[in-house]
Amino acid sequence: MTAREGRQLEITLPGHQSVVTTINLTQDRTLSYTLTPTPQAPAEASGPSNASVTPSSVGPKQIGINITARTWLEVYQSTTRNQGDRLVYATVDAGRHYVFDLPVYLHVGNAAGVDIVVGGKDLGAMGSPGAVVSRAFPAP
Repeated sequence: MTAREGRQLEITLPGHQSVVTTINLTQDRTLSYTLTPTPQAPAEASGPSNASVTPSSVGPKQIGINITARTWLEVYQSTTRNQGDRLVYATVDAGRHYVFDLPVYLHVGNAAGVDIVVGGKDLGAMGSPGAVVSRAFPAP
């Protein structure tokens, strides 16, 4: 990463509210953040989960995402990249699972490592290994 102004820092921890802030990397500094626990909620509402997403675990107005290989993952609550709430913006390792309400826009850096379930239908991998793929999943 190149040291410069305006870099975005995102801190996430399951069961806690994420922190997203802009920082200046041209100056030495020590950063300290306190993460706020989120209220207990079902896995579908809390983002990442340890349980694999299956067609029966995804509602008719939801998208399930299974990460099967390390990939860059951007998820927006929108049908356009960089619009709406940013739900995920990270390099994600295999074994992570997410369920979000539609609409959702996905931008991935290793399409073969991202399996999708929409409205209870298994769509399989988003593409081939190493392929950068973007796709909008509108609300029904």
